[in-house]
Amino acid sequence: MDRIERDVASRMAALFRRWPGLGGFAVRDGYVSDIACYPEPTEEDAADLREDIADALVELLDERPEAVALVRGRTFTRALH
Repeated sequence: MDRIERDVASRMAALFRRWPGLGGFAVRDGYVSDIACYPEPTEEDAADLREDIADALVELLDERPEAVALVRGRTFTRALH
């Protein structure tokens, strides 16, 4: 795995650690979609989650614009071991 892929994986792992109920989400056409959580968050928590996901992606792409190819059209899911 190259450095960019490791950076994307590391940042997404941190996001999943911050949100234990987050099962996954997709990035489609520049938007975060299909956010899956259990249990279902309150409206306030859902808004905070959407903002945290967006902030994590914006920060990543600001620092590593070349990562856009690794994010666009991708579904990120929690890894269960």
